Amino acid sequence: MTEQIASRPPTPRPVRVVQVVLWVQAVLNLLASGLAAYEVKERFDHNQDVLPVVYPIIGVGLLAGLALLACAIWLPLGKSWVRPLAVFIEILVILVGLANLVLVSPISLAGIFLAIAVWATLFSPQVTDWLETINPPWQR
Repeated sequence: MTEQIASRPPTPRPVRVVQVVLWVQAVLNLLASGLAAYEVKERFDHNQDVLPVVYPIIGVGLLAGLALLACAIWLPLGKSWVRPLAVFIEILVILVGLANLVLVSPISLAGIFLAIAVWATLFSPQVTDWLETINPPWQR
């Protein structure tokens, strides 16, 4: 086991950058979902109506935040499940960003560009080579 850790190649810079972005996305998702849940509670306390669509949105936000957190933690360890999960979450971010762009505000462009950058970086040759070195196909 120590031989495997000692011979492990260093984590490339793009992986570390993506890790930081995933941490930021995770924290912001969890924070936004927590604030939305608090707002729902406040509305209930004041006998105000809450649209039923809010509950699944909060749930998806919490799940996405936890999934991004898991990706941020395990990406530098080269876990093979991280890239597909991160890409799936980033696709959801792009879809939600496009809906917000049409319905609400152009500020969602930042989230869309960030998700595309993460996606592109996760499939860059440097990251792909590193992941294949850490997890050879015969060990997956």
